[in-house]
Amino acid sequence: MAETDAAVAIYWDFENVHACLIDDQAGEQTYRTTARYRSQDVVIDVARVVEYAAGFGRVAVHRAYANWQYFGKYAGHLQAHAIDLVQLFPLTSTKNGADIRLALDVVDDLRLHPQITHVVVVGSDSDYTALAQRCRTYGIHFVGVGTAKTASSYPAACDEFRRYHELPPTPRFVPATLPAPGPATGAAAAALGDAADLVERAIRRVAAETGASSPWVRKAAVRPMVKRLDPGFEESAFGFAAFSDLVKALGGRIAERTGVFDHELAVGADLPGDSPAVGADAAPAADPGPAEDGPSTPAALIEVLLKRKNQRLPADKQLLWTATGLIAEIFAAAPDGIVASFDRLRLELETAAAARGITVPESEFRKVKAILWRAHAFEPLGYALGLRLQEPDAAALRLRAVAMLLRLLPDPAAADLSALAEAIFGPEATAEQQDLISAALLTLTRAGWENAA
Repeated sequence: MAETDAAVAIYWDFENVHACLIDDQAGEQTYRTTARYRSQDVVIDVARVVEYAAGFGRVAVHRAYANWQYFGKYAGHLQAHAIDLVQLFPLTSTKNGADIRLALDVVDDLRLHPQITHVVVVGSDSDYTALAQRCRTYGIHFVGVGTAKTASSYPAACDEFRRYHELPPTPRFVPATLPAPGPATGAAAAALGDAADLVERAIRRVAAETGASSPWVRKAAVRPMVKRLDPGFEESAFGFAAFSDLVKALGGRIAERTGVFDHELAVGADLPGDSPAVGADAAPAADPGPAEDGPSTPAALIEVLLKRKNQRLPADKQLLWTATGLIAEIFAAAPDGIVASFDRLRLELETAAAARGITVPESEFRKVKAILWRAHAFEPLGYALGLRLQEPDAAALRLRAVAMLLRLLPDPAAADLSALAEAIFGPEATAEQQDLISAALLTLTRAGWENAA
């Protein structure tokens, strides 16, 4: 689902994608050796890609690069989506320079339009790997759309990657020639063992990040982790319509059971020898912790409600208070109040926390960052320019973060203040922290729950 304040920039290496689809259908090098210098038939469903990209947010920049003298038959498709066409005459018999021009334009656009949050590059060239890495360094969500020919190294550099054939086609598009997925992109080539390896890694990473002592993790948390480990992952590549279907097929290696609030998964090899059979829909273990009997306290219930909204709190609850204070200090001390990147912020936070005898693991930093990002506390300034805080001092930053957390709850005003404080700041919550929650509740009541920051 699109973020309401997300702005998407789409860039097409158009001839590259067109050529790859021709080669997929007719054989390697067909486009270059027999088809390049003539009028091209329509094989790309432009709307297919645009609808996918628009799912991330409002399209603010839309540009395509090619030697357009041969692509006149695409005119209606391109005009229908208001695409800005960049003409590139061939530099040599094999190169038109689209990848270099595209990368330079992305850099310029991120500098000139700091509101851009997502960059979508449509092209199979692995040369875009460096561009993907740089965008991610500066907090820009990078999405790659490639073809069957895309090198395996490129998807790993993207926040998300999809191949053209994996995108849902638009109903009324009838191409002159339609490259069908061959064995290289169909389920036959996708070994189920590879899927099992990936899901096992994801389960173990989820368990490590949540600090769980049990090998069982919430099923809902596994697929997002799979996508983080492999941005190009899609169940359809293994012949399944849904992640649940894939998990069932991995019953020889992945165990599943019914939890209190969600189904749970575990790596079969990590279970004790007397555990239920791998793949069985087993009952929860005899002593799974608080989840077996449900939340045992009002604070625990509030945590469960936040998790249902995909919001995780630091394991050390006081870290939310401490880290926001340190982050405010870091930005206040930075030139012009600007920090170069989130990576730089993480390093400076670790240093500042260590000076106070506090350890901030990267996984905990990500939780604090996610809370502040969701609260719109950061102002991205664009590529190579860094970011600044919307709120310049610690008190205002903490208020914004807590207000966001309260807004995720169905009826926070009706909850006990001490339970809210314990859920957010832990059992050692101070009177000052309770006062902060009271102020956040008052702020939300005045602003209205739907419009509060």
